[in-house]
Amino acid sequence: MKKFLLSTTFVATFALLAACGDDVTEVTEVNEIHQDGIAMLDAGLELSKQKCDSANVGEMLYVMDSAMVFMCDGGIWVSLKGTDGENGSDGENGESCTAKPVKNEAGVDGLEVTCGKTVVGTIWNGEKGEPGADGEDGDDGNDGESCTAEPVKNSAGLEGLEVTCGKTVVGTIWNGEKGEPGADGEDGDDGNDGESCTAEPVKNSAGLEGLEVTCGKTVVGTIWNGEKGEPGADGEDGDNGNDGESCTAEPVNNEAGLEGLEVTCGKTVVGTIWNGEKGEPGKDGEDGDDGVGCSVKDEGDGTVTVTCGDADPVILIKAVCDMEPYDPAKSFCSGGEVYELCDGKTYDPTKSFCSEGEVYELCDGKTYDPAKSFCSGGEVYELCDEKTYDPKEQYCLKVTRGETDIYSVEALLTDARDEQHIQVYKTVKICNDDKSSCQTWMAQNLNYNYNEGTAKSYCYGDVPGNCDTYGRMYVWEAAVNACPKDWHLPSTAEWNTLFTYVGKREVAGSKLKSKYGWNGSGNGEDSYGFAVLPAGFRNRSGKYENAGNDASFWSSTEDNSDYAYYEYFRLDSSSVFEVNYYNTKYSAFSVRCLRD
Repeated sequence: MKKFLLSTTFVATFALLAACGDDVTEVTEVNEIHQDGIAMLDAGLELSKQKCDSANVGEMLYVMDSAMVFMCDGGIWVSLKGTDGENGSDGENGESCTAKPVKNEAGVDGLEVTCGKTVVGTIWNGEKGEPGADGEDGDDGNDGESCTAEPVKNSAGLEGLEVTCGKTVVGTIWNGEKGEPGADGEDGDDGNDGESCTAEPVKNSAGLEGLEVTCGKTVVGTIWNGEKGEPGADGEDGDNGNDGESCTAEPVNNEAGLEGLEVTCGKTVVGTIWNGEKGEPGKDGEDGDDGVGCSVKDEGDGTVTVTCGDADPVILIKAVCDMEPYDPAKSFCSGGEVYELCDGKTYDPTKSFCSEGEVYELCDGKTYDPAKSFCSGGEVYELCDEKTYDPKEQYCLKVTRGETDIYSVEALLTDARDEQHIQVYKTVKICNDDKSSCQTWMAQNLNYNYNEGTAKSYCYGDVPGNCDTYGRMYVWEAAVNACPKDWHLPSTAEWNTLFTYVGKREVAGSKLKSKYGWNGSGNGEDSYGFAVLPAGFRNRSGKYENAGNDASFWSSTEDNSDYAYYEYFRLDSSSVFEVNYYNTKYSAFSVRCLRD
């Protein structure tokens, strides 16, 4: 058959179908396939009505009635059967093949091809497309309103509980019916006795007689006896006025023997003033009905139990969260779960958490103690003496000097010169006592793989893992060129400045050596975070020596063409030794770079 430029599915189909049937129809070369799978024509649909033009050249169709496969080519559907072979000896009869629709566990449709009794393969339709994008979020439902119950009393004095949900009064629960009469109340006090009144004859300065009326000890007034007045003056063109009438007060007694004064003015009795007597004690009032006492108990689980007399208790629910009652004064509902308020505040527990009454954002789903830690880039880090920092560019340095812990935020140095082995170094700033002068050093040994001609660098013992622990070791020619931009190999004068800052050369060994890694009792105090490790060295003959026992660092200061100075930290000494003998520039030592 001719060569085809087909998809994987089409080639597989051809390989399977070429072995089936007696006749093979030759198919010309096809340059483009528009479909990865084979479409199926349902029983009863005519092949001639299926679209076949330049837009779908190369598409294949499986006809269920005949169990045959056709391909669109030249505007017609061509049966995929092989062509007759050239004349020769008869070949063996091929086995007939059938194709049966199948579906795999993932729901992908395909055709299982069987030749004779053998399943020779399955042609799967193209995979399902990616799921569509999520629809836009709908509005959140309104939060449920919490309910409260307040004691009330109606006009008849009946007590109850008024239930309010949100801002709406939804109803009132009244106490039970009138209880049994209570015990008799105590007798009330007798009312005060009324005060008696007397009338005494008096005479004024003009000689006019009258009666002075006294009730108790108080003179309430005087009634003067009248005299016939002088005739009034004639009125203008009118009748003379009547003479005024005089008034008299005569003692009288009533049927009960009570004495008094009957007052008569002219011929008219205008009233009687009776002397008072002590009134009779009032009668006791009738006993009132006992009230029904009610108790209200907060159960602490979001419910309140109200009990009035012998009536059945009434349970009030303050609020409900997914059928679970809760107290809105102490808790809140979010996502069907009940959470405690954060100093009276609610929050979103999927994004935040409460600590010591304050709300903080989760750190990539994690909570932490904000008094001791902070979140950066989805990771939790300890505070540096209550300060945060950028962990991508800084780190927290803690050193102990005497009994004092000293914290400082120091910079990280990223060296990306070797893209396959990007290095990140701690750095440390070390100053004199008054901080007027400082140096910034690498706090780790350089680990840049520098090899240029005879300027070589090595891992201790030629073991790559030792470079991760100790950094690399450099011959002097490599050391003076290996530091990154803006950093350099320090001179002996710059080393001496460092030793002066930490005390003096005689104590610099113990002050700068790391607290671990040294053999025996050789560990140092590491009082500044410089952390000198006992990396050993490589001599000019290629032998590695003294790891765990000493550390040697190159300086940029030369003695001559063969020798340069280096600083030597020893296991058994608190001093640092300056050396320019014993090893040549071809020995390999550690390197610490100093910021320019």
